Amino acid sequence: MPTETFTSDGSFNVPNGVQVVEVTLEGGAGGDGVINSSFQDVVLVGDGRNGGSVSGALSVSGGDTLYIRITPGGAGKNRDAGVQRGEVTSGDGGASAGIRLNGTSTADRVAVAAGGGGGAGVGGNSSQPAAEVGDGGRGGADQGEDAPDLQNVNGGAGGTQSSGAAPGGEDGSASFFDAPFGGSVVCVSGGGGAGYYGGGTGGRDTNSAQAGGGGGGSNYTGGLDSVSTNARGDSTSASVSISYTAVPTLYGIGDSGTGIAQLSWSNTGAGSYRVYRSSYSGGFSPIATVSGTSYDDDIGQGVRRYYRVSSIDGGQESPLSNERSILTDLPAPTNLTVDAVRDAEVDLSWNASHQNGSTRIQLDVNDDGGWSTKQSVSPDTESVTLTGLLNGQLYGVRVAADAEDAFEVDE
Repeated sequence: MPTETFTSDGSFNVPNGVQVVEVTLEGGAGGDGVINSSFQDVVLVGDGRNGGSVSGALSVSGGDTLYIRITPGGAGKNRDAGVQRGEVTSGDGGASAGIRLNGTSTADRVAVAAGGGGGAGVGGNSSQPAAEVGDGGRGGADQGEDAPDLQNVNGGAGGTQSSGAAPGGEDGSASFFDAPFGGSVVCVSGGGGAGYYGGGTGGRDTNSAQAGGGGGGSNYTGGLDSVSTNARGDSTSASVSISYTAVPTLYGIGDSGTGIAQLSWSNTGAGSYRVYRSSYSGGFSPIATVSGTSYDDDIGQGVRRYYRVSSIDGGQESPLSNERSILTDLPAPTNLTVDAVRDAEVDLSWNASHQNGSTRIQLDVNDDGGWSTKQSVSPDTESVTLTGLLNGQLYGVRVAADAEDAFEVDE
């Protein structure tokens, strides 16, 4: 099954004949809080949390365009804690992964996997003891997870199906203050995860040195025909994968010369292929399912049949391929010989060449082109005696192979 995977914005053109694509979307994880100096006396950082997962089937038509959008989450904040004390940085909210059908506006969205919330950070130089810092909330499902509440501040709220921050999540925020016990402290809240609705940022309390993580964004599955996954907290990086069962191309059909139609078709990467046959153009019925890209169909000599093929993968069958037909060869009998002529009868012999149908022995009274069948025999018969002839009458004689869709004469 062909699959294309995107980790950044892009587009996918649906191949002709494809009617359904399977999509898997993974939201990104929020970033961790970071303190980049060892001179901090107050050091607390929160962890970012994973993003959500979405998978399901989407109805499409050949020529449709799917636009992939990887949307960053809310930005974390970076704040200097003072001279020789370094910086405190909260985690960015995780990116969402979305698909839009035949348009690039938010109204064209068919599926979104949300990002997780970023972790908060508290750092500085102070005799004040470390307080609390919040982790992010997991992104995904119909509602993103709220970041944990702390003693004095709330964690960021998760996005829902109808409310939250912007699709990119809410940016973190920072506060700097002089600690009551001397020194200074920075409190930096985490960014909200992106999603259908993004997560909010956490609160901050400079008096108690607390900062909350960002909330997770919400998934969206409303544009999918069927949903197999709508989960929270499964993924760490944002991506979109699109899989489909491609329609094979049926090539020209070969003839073995013995009544076997030899079919071959393009390799679509499917697990198996189904062969369809009909005695006319239309009304196809399946006759075989094979793992390779060829099939021999023993239909007999002098027979016309029509064929189409489909790909089967993951329980999904593609539309039928282009149509091809074949009329298998029908070799005529050869070396007709008049062995003996007697009163009102004649002995004939020939070499049989075909394998099915019948052999017709035909006469032409006066040898003027008006042929009629005198006798029919099995294709492996190679001699007959014709009786009931008129003495003195001139006859033309010939033998012919007669099958379902062909008639070949030994001239």
